[in-house]
Amino acid sequence: MKKKPLLSFERKTMGADVLVVTSGWPSDDNDTYCVFIKRQTESLIDRGLRCDVLFIRGYRSPRAYPLAAARLAARSSRRAASARARVSAELRSSVSVTNGGAPVSCARNQSRGWEPI
Repeated sequence: MKKKPLLSFERKTMGADVLVVTSGWPSDDNDTYCVFIKRQTESLIDRGLRCDVLFIRGYRSPRAYPLAAARLAARSSRRAASARARVSAELRSSVSVTNGGAPVSCARNQSRGWEPI
């Protein structure tokens, strides 16, 4: 049997609204392991949200968590730059800021830039 990686996107959707980061997710080996997390994610999808799921297999190695933190930091900085550009352009053109049709409130944090609130 092939060993699973320490991190894997169990679900990846273009333009996801929600990122679920979890250390428990059902698998071929154990289809009931943390099934409640999968069901909660499915309920979000049923409501029209696009979801990505990052499964951290911390039970395999403590290195999984710093690896996940590094991957999320890189992903966050790429998305934050893109989001700031979109927010800035939308504010300049007096278009309301939305996220999949729902209004998004943003706050300016001097040290970290725009953040949803």
